[in-house]
Amino acid sequence: MSFKKVLLLACATLLLVSCKTELYTGLSEREVNEMLAVLIENGISSSKEVSKDKTSTLLVEEGDFAKAVSLLKRNGLPRTQFENIGQIFKKEGLISSPMEERARFAYGLSQELSDTISQIDGVLQARVQVVLPENFSPLERNVPSSASVFIRHKPDANISKLSTQIKLLVTNSVEGLVYDKVSVALFPADDQSTNSDSAMAANAGNRDDRGTMSMSSGGSAGNYTSVAGFRVHEDSANSLLLTLYLLGGLAIMAILTLVFLLFGRSTNSNRPQLR
Repeated sequence: MSFKKVLLLACATLLLVSCKTELYTGLSEREVNEMLAVLIENGISSSKEVSKDKTSTLLVEEGDFAKAVSLLKRNGLPRTQFENIGQIFKKEGLISSPMEERARFAYGLSQELSDTISQIDGVLQARVQVVLPENFSPLERNVPSSASVFIRHKPDANISKLSTQIKLLVTNSVEGLVYDKVSVALFPADDQSTNSDSAMAANAGNRDDRGTMSMSSGGSAGNYTSVAGFRVHEDSANSLLLTLYLLGGLAIMAILTLVFLLFGRSTNSNRPQLR
């Protein structure tokens, strides 16, 4: 491949990468692919980069940053990372009291059950709180324990029909826990859940505090977004983004023109001269 082709390819790659920003880093292959699928299905241009440590970085266009975060949040992504009992009870040479062991064991159970319930189709978030009595011992039976389950799910997912199975799952996972001591609370996700955040951002414009924008009586409050490090009103975001793209394109064209001139001059200087 000639020097000219390599240079063109490098410039094209630089232009594409410079238009995108990091959304999330340190993701597993499964996580980044799941998030990519959601973004692409909703018309948001995105890509991934795999680092040397096998973790992935999710990239999106600067102008789609806020929209992508909001969309992934509504879909419960990225998913919460839970600890397992083996990680919680990793010994480091310290002796724990019975109370500490009981608390760690209850926390481990909560983490394991939360992770399991999170895998159910349609579940966006899941939390399980396990309460163990003070006299708890793994060797004892019929210990009066209790548990509560919080589930945030997609609006179109019929999770309520799985309440019985979820309660049985939790009951059979905790020693001494009975079915009637398990409560399940279901909350459908609201697609307009970001409206409250937008209202707060609009109201923030009316504050006179230092570091915030004060709106005049003739102005109108609105939402602000970040474009290439500049905080602008969302109505002006597309115009600024287009201007930055044009400036970037002109800069690259200027670099290419300079390279072509230098390359052509060096070629001409190597030609044999006629006497």
